[in-house]
Amino acid sequence: MPEKDRKQEYDAAYQQAWAAFGAWQSHARADIRAYLGDVFSSKEKESMRKQKRDMLNIHLIRRIVKWIAGYQRDHRLGIEYEPSEGSDEQTASQLSFIVNWVMGHFGGYNLISDGFEHSLKTGMGLVNVYNDQNLDTRLDMFYYNQFLIDPNFTRIDLKDSNYGMIRKYISREQAKIILPKDKHPLIPKEDDRARTNEKFPNYKLPTLFGENLLAYDEFQQRKAIDKFIIMLRPINQEFEFIGKRSELDSTIRNLIAQTKIPPNLISVV
Repeated sequence: MPEKDRKQEYDAAYQQAWAAFGAWQSHARADIRAYLGDVFSSKEKESMRKQKRDMLNIHLIRRIVKWIAGYQRDHRLGIEYEPSEGSDEQTASQLSFIVNWVMGHFGGYNLISDGFEHSLKTGMGLVNVYNDQNLDTRLDMFYYNQFLIDPNFTRIDLKDSNYGMIRKYISREQAKIILPKDKHPLIPKEDDRARTNEKFPNYKLPTLFGENLLAYDEFQQRKAIDKFIIMLRPINQEFEFIGKRSELDSTIRNLIAQTKIPPNLISVV
């Protein structure tokens, strides 16, 4: 897809998601302030300053949040693979060992608990699984003001979400690691106006040393791709055909010659 069309799709998705979640982010920001003890409005603060009164409030919500978050940390469960219908127990045991090593080595369980605690404060957080530049599996947690998703989603695992976008602030050196080499000449040309592009207004640049950072956005979409699946019904096997449409007939003829399966028992869907 041309880069211009991709940018237009990103802008359209952002506008749709922001129309749905923009007001929620404002409320979530107020919830964070309340959790931190900042419960007075600017007008109330100014009034108390003029009267030389101390701003004091009884802080109850933090104790409740910490109690629930602590209970989750104490009672969280690990990830374990179990063989189904007599399948290989050794393979399931190896997969369990691998995933728990990754979760332990990179702090995955603690990060999930951090995401849960953040959700107690704002209503929603996002935990993302990805492979880094070394192809190591990592987890990352995004705060309420760092992401926008398809407002039509209904599942907590986001399987029915058609798109999602996240924002990070990265250094120029990090940008060179993430971006392909043909995009490196563009990095030094970024100016102040291009860093935030007026998107994600609740996720501000860091006050200290933030002037050297660039806004890095990721945009992911769910797209339908046409594929051909060849089904060999007598032996109950199926596999994906990888190739051009013009090569499909010759592939089926080769399968008939190799497997001796009649053509009427081979289906293409």
